Amino acid sequence: MIPRRCAVDLTAEDFFEALCQDMIGRGTNSRELVALEFDPESGQISVIGGAAVHAASYPPLKTILEMIGKACVADGIAVLGLRRITLLEEQITVEWLSRTGRWETHTYPLEQTPR
Repeated sequence: MIPRRCAVDLTAEDFFEALCQDMIGRGTNSRELVALEFDPESGQISVIGGAAVHAASYPPLKTILEMIGKACVADGIAVLGLRRITLLEEQITVEWLSRTGRWETHTYPLEQTPR
C-alpha cells in the first residue's frame, strides 16, 4: 500500500508523477499492474497486480500514469475523489466520486508501444 501523501496540495499531474516515482522505486512495472485502489478513509493506495499480466508491448508505467494525470486535469477529476484505476490491455478505466457525490467512470484508450 502506498500513502496518498499531500494529495490536497498537488495537481493530478504532480500526484501521478510522484506516485510513478514511488512505484518504480518499489519495483512496480506496468506489465504487472492490474489496478490501483484508493481508500478515502486511510488515504492509502493499494497496488493490485500479478506476474506479467500484460503483453510486452504494454506502455511503460511512466507513460500510463502521465496519461492518467493529464486526463484527470482535462476532465476535472479530483485526486481525492479517485476510487479505482483499472488497467486493461487496450484501455484504462478511472472510477471516482465526483464533487456532487455521484459515482463516475471514464474509459481511456491505451496505445501499445512497438517492441
